[in-house]
Amino acid sequence: MPGRLLGYTKTLVPITDPVRAAIHGTMHDANIVRTQDAHSEVSGVVVEPTDRELARADLYESDDGCVRVRVSTATGRRVWVYVSKS
Repeated sequence: MPGRLLGYTKTLVPITDPVRAAIHGTMHDANIVRTQDAHSEVSGVVVEPTDRELARADLYESDDGCVRVRVSTATGRRVWVYVSKS
């Protein structure tokens, strides 16, 4: 299902593991960060992962300094997203 986050913008996060970077063929992962601009918007897809899938995603995303946070979509739905710690 489509979803939009207001007050966020797209960014790139460096991949610190050279093996992971080689697998992905890039030195950066796409990510999002909170902005001070309420008109900023990121569109995406809302999925409903299992607890096991979330735990695996937590491990994967934390490798490069991302953290899972709970936010509200433009329609008020509460969702998890991974954002850069920096």
